[in-house]
Amino acid sequence: MPEATQPRSLPADSKEHALWLLDELVPVKGVNNLSVALQADAALLGPAVQGT
Repeated sequence: MPEATQPRSLPADSKEHALWLLDELVPVKGVNNLSVALQADAALLGPAVQGT
């Protein structure tokens, strides 16, 4: 019996994965998560922007 098609459980890149993980771990939705997401985004992009 074929399995039902499941939505993708993990995003493709590390930035999307980090944001997906934050969404899973932090129960509060909305504006409160925006600062956390921006901090995670800065942490992920920081080394790339600095060239390290």
